[in-house]
Amino acid sequence: MAIILKKLDPKIQPTQIELRDLESPESKNKITSPDSVGFKQNSGLGEPLVQIGSIRLAPGQIRSLKILQDEFVPRIIITLIDRDSEFSAGKFPISNILISVFIKSAVKKLKNFSCDFIITNINSFNISDRDIQYTFTGDMHIPKLHNNISKAFSQVTSRDALLLIANDLQLGFSDNLTENTNDKMTWLIPNYSYKSAITHISKLAYSNETQFFECFIDRYYMLNFINIEKQFEKLDEDLNIAYILGDSSNIGGAERANPDKDSLEPASMPLQITNYPGFRDTELFILEYSLVSNHGEILKNNSLQRNLYWYDHGGNIDNELTRTSDLDSDNFNKQFIEPLTGKQDNNGTLPQTTSVSEFLDKKTVIGQWVGIDYGNAHTQYKFSQLINDHNHKDIEKNMLKVKLFGFSHNIIRGSRLRVEIYIDRESSDIAESNRLDDDSTIEQSNEISDYKGNTEQILRDSFLSDSYYVKTINYRYMNGIFETDLLLTKRNWIPSIKNKIKT
Repeated sequence: MAIILKKLDPKIQPTQIELRDLESPESKNKITSPDSVGFKQNSGLGEPLVQIGSIRLAPGQIRSLKILQDEFVPRIIITLIDRDSEFSAGKFPISNILISVFIKSAVKKLKNFSCDFIITNINSFNISDRDIQYTFTGDMHIPKLHNNISKAFSQVTSRDALLLIANDLQLGFSDNLTENTNDKMTWLIPNYSYKSAITHISKLAYSNETQFFECFIDRYYMLNFINIEKQFEKLDEDLNIAYILGDSSNIGGAERANPDKDSLEPASMPLQITNYPGFRDTELFILEYSLVSNHGEILKNNSLQRNLYWYDHGGNIDNELTRTSDLDSDNFNKQFIEPLTGKQDNNGTLPQTTSVSEFLDKKTVIGQWVGIDYGNAHTQYKFSQLINDHNHKDIEKNMLKVKLFGFSHNIIRGSRLRVEIYIDRESSDIAESNRLDDDSTIEQSNEISDYKGNTEQILRDSFLSDSYYVKTINYRYMNGIFETDLLLTKRNWIPSIKNKIKT
């Protein structure tokens, strides 16, 4: 695993939502009721602080809010009730089409969420004679992102080209690369939008045949360039630190909060999420979890092995060849790829290769024609798009869907995350009987986590407990409650037992 490090600070400044001063001695609106104490300091903590156009939403007006980090840029969906026709009576966001959102972190060491979204769609319907329900959707507002440009980034790597684009857009830039990519060339941007240019460059990024990449903009206006393969490599999990509030005395591994300091002083611990009871009421506590799969769909569309075909214009020419057919045959290239497997950990897991014979025996192979290589790009220009795309899809075959308590400020998209799932002994016994056989190892069994005096009668589920890649993060606010939804992926799983027919 490689830590994601910031290489460039963002210069974009989100809108500062103005709040009425209710407490300072100079305030003309000073109110001394208990409800007003800490109003400004606590705004955005229990409920999102939202401004649509020029209107700041009143407390309780939000029916639901979702912030989605599952595409290239973060998106928002917000539903509210317009009880006094405030939007309809001259304040509908006709020209000021921005939504500003502020969500405060209770932990001072963690950054608040503050972001502007450009409204892309508004739907509404009447729910009573006086009340209208509005639903707004929008994308993170990044000036110039959709502007078309024509330029060339001369003799730079994909990583350096993306850094130059981030600087042009006043975005920050983060990556987890321990060394630069191996794809120096002149990157031509012929009347592409900045967004299309980023997508174009990132899908052709290349280091070697065992690496693949992802690129996206996160909630902090950071353009992230992630070597996903590095996130599957084993490293000391203690390098990822979480900060939590509350009584951490019953949480193993937590550095205790200093009792002599402010009660809001956080405790630090290795970052992990779990359903272990001691983590309840922290943003690291798992409320729900379930598995999802696209394995069959991906195999149907991409197979296990994919072939790439292209014509190498001017390459591999033998001067003794004179016939056009010989020249064509010599320059016609074919290359294949299978999903990466990486280094195997000694934990009983194996790559998620299908057991269906037509794919396993490579009877079904998908081919793709990618045109002509004129020799004016990096040497793996054609192959890089295959290795990136094929391995992206491979890690989406089987995934873990997790719901967390609260708005998680600790977890960032693209990172490696430790997950610890616990189940009761009875459920564990049923699971073990279904997935273990004589060939199973102790690492594949839940019994390895048992210990003398286990009064809670819960065991660590070895099938689901592991390190995952954080593919998407979505936040939800509804009925006064924040929740965080994660989609987590990994390459290696404990294999299923072989079905044996007894006679």
